[in-house]
Amino acid sequence: MNANVEQITTLTERQRQVASLACQGLTNKKIAEHLGLVEGTVKVHLNAVYEKLGVHSRTRLIARFGLQQVAV
Repeated sequence: MNANVEQITTLTERQRQVASLACQGLTNKKIAEHLGLVEGTVKVHLNAVYEKLGVHSRTRLIARFGLQQVAV
């Protein structure tokens, strides 16, 4: 299994949803609206995603994992 895929499988379902929407270019506010969350919760999920995947920004998330891989 690809190392990136292995890292992605450590994410919770909600973290994968948030990461996927972030990779599609949605703002935290739009992600929150789409998933029925508050914006602060989206930020918490994204920070957990960044930590688990070893990236520090949305841009690095997209560059390293891309839209399709995050949806695994």
